[in-house]
Amino acid sequence: VKNTPTASTKAVVEFTIGHLLAGVRNISRADRAIRSTVWAKKSSMGTELSGKNLGLVGYGRISRGVALVARSMGMSVHVFDPFLEEDSAKDSDVVIHASVESLFSSCTHISIHCALTESTRGMVNYDLIQLMPDVSPDGIVCGRHIVNCARGGILNESDAYKMLDSGHIRSLGIDVFEKEPEGNPTLSSHPNVTSTPHIGAATSEAQKRIGMEIVDLILSEFGP
Repeated sequence: VKNTPTASTKAVVEFTIGHLLAGVRNISRADRAIRSTVWAKKSSMGTELSGKNLGLVGYGRISRGVALVARSMGMSVHVFDPFLEEDSAKDSDVVIHASVESLFSSCTHISIHCALTESTRGMVNYDLIQLMPDVSPDGIVCGRHIVNCARGGILNESDAYKMLDSGHIRSLGIDVFEKEPEGNPTLSSHPNVTSTPHIGAATSEAQKRIGMEIVDLILSEFGP
């Protein structure tokens, strides 16, 4: 079995940043309001990404790309990855955490980038999310924001819904679900959720690169 792990990196990086922006600027909620002829200008007040701590769960190709863009926007990037070799991140200008609990305790914004395994299934749950602060280092009460464009099942969707409903999570951007293609209509219907049907890699450019990499893999395996 072969895969094309690098072909969709740019697409997913951009998509993750898009979900972050949609959450902090209430883009989806404002869009739904204006479609219902509600001019929700005051209630759509958001916050900036600049000056905030972004926590990355996992630090592979996509996560590193997200870190690069986030830093260019003025965010401080924090990382937890139990498989990370310290030397590989020492020049990345990121804060490395020894535990996922430490990461969540330090960040108002979280983006999930790890693989789905037995140890990560349901890992991002009530106990972990409640550790997140809602005040950023720049003193802004920005709330808590979570994005998952990695794999469904890492985020406990039931816990996330309860914490959205209580106001503990300000926004959730989700592209992957515990069950696909069914998704989670209850979660997706929440006004503070931006949900998409696993389309992080769905760009013309990424699909072209995937096709070219598949051709290269076939040629390298079987020859011209």
